[in-house]
Amino acid sequence: MKRSHVLLLIAVAFASLSHAARCDADTVRVAVQKTGTFAWELAVARAHGLDTQANLSIQIVELASPEAGKIALRSGSVDIIVSDWLWVSRERSLGARLTLYPYSSELGAVMVPNASPIRSLVDLAGRRLAVARSTKAGCCCEPRCGRAGSI
Repeated sequence: MKRSHVLLLIAVAFASLSHAARCDADTVRVAVQKTGTFAWELAVARAHGLDTQANLSIQIVELASPEAGKIALRSGSVDIIVSDWLWVSRERSLGARLTLYPYSSELGAVMVPNASPIRSLVDLAGRRLAVARSTKAGCCCEPRCGRAGSI
């Protein structure tokens, strides 16, 4: 299993265990975009029994978009979403008690076929780029329900 998948499971486990300890939750409800990377990463973790090995009960809530995840989190329908740190920061400045757990440290890359004349960023001048996937600055978020003043 790839290191990123293991790190993801550890992040979900940490988030869910800390959430369970604070809120006495038996099941962690995780919102995922139905066609998103996080959904298949959780499916891989489940297929390998990593959720069971970590003694986790993860309820996956499939949603159509990242915005739906934000609504689900703020309404209390789910406990964890993947979002960007700017949204979390904004919500915290408005009084939301959210916690940010880094989800990915990956950066984007420009991929071209071997036969392409593009060899450096200079070669991209005047060309159009297509973005296949953009996670912004992905992270796992969960609502805070601990003691007042905790981070």
